[in-house]
Amino acid sequence: MRRYRLPAALLIVALVAGCVSPAAQLRTATDTYATTLHALADLRRTGYIDDAEAARIESVRVVARAALDTWRSALEAGAPDPEAIATFGDALADLVGARTELEARHNDTD
Repeated sequence: MRRYRLPAALLIVALVAGCVSPAAQLRTATDTYATTLHALADLRRTGYIDDAEAARIESVRVVARAALDTWRSALEAGAPDPEAIATFGDALADLVGARTELEARHNDTD
C-alpha cells in the first residue's frame, strides 16, 4: 500500500504550500477525504475489503478524522496547525493508497 503514499502526500504538500487559501486547502482536503471514504465503503459493501483490511482502514480513518477536526478548529481560531495538517496528510495518503490498491485488485478480477 505504501507505493501510492508519495503521490497522495505530494497532493497534500501542494495544498498546504500556499497555492490556495487556507480555507480552500481545507475544503479540498475534506472533499478528497470524503470521496476516498465513499469509494472504500463501496468496495467494502461489494466484498472487496475483508474484515482485517476494514479494521486497518478504520484505524487510519479515525486518525485522519481527528487530524481534520483539529485542522478545522485551528483554522477557525486563526492559528494554523502544521502538525494536524501533516498527520492528516499522512493518514489521507494511506487511505488513498488503500483505495488505489483495492480498486486495482478489483479491476484485475473483472
